[in-house]
Amino acid sequence: MPVHPDGPWTVSTGTYDGRPIVVRINAGAARLADDGVLPHRLGIAVPLKHPNADGFPDADESADLIRIEDSLCAVLEGEPEAVKVLVITTSGMREFVFYTARAEVTVAAVLVLKAAATSHELQTMMEHDPSWDVYRQFVSG
Repeated sequence: MPVHPDGPWTVSTGTYDGRPIVVRINAGAARLADDGVLPHRLGIAVPLKHPNADGFPDADESADLIRIEDSLCAVLEGEPEAVKVLVITTSGMREFVFYTARAEVTVAAVLVLKAAATSHELQTMMEHDPSWDVYRQFVSG
């Protein structure tokens, strides 16, 4: 079974639609972008409850988001055909981006996590993205 890279990770900052943005990028996943094995992109957006003026979480909410991220990774990266590639924070939202081979299995796992989430709402979107277009937007600058 393939093991997908969890890093090295880089951090990029800038602006998006005039608002500050921070993106954590799994640079090690770049080698997977051209192989076509993980053609489905899963985005899990988490609206912040108390964003600061720049749209970022405070320390307490950051702790909740870390727990959410850990739960997502424990389930989705336990499936050897999913890999976390981006964590995007901007405009009162944090989004976790994964690529997967088996969309149905991944969606089923996320539905269980959504039902169990107590601190925040999880909004999900699955799209066919065999070229890893969203990932490439952030890797290329």
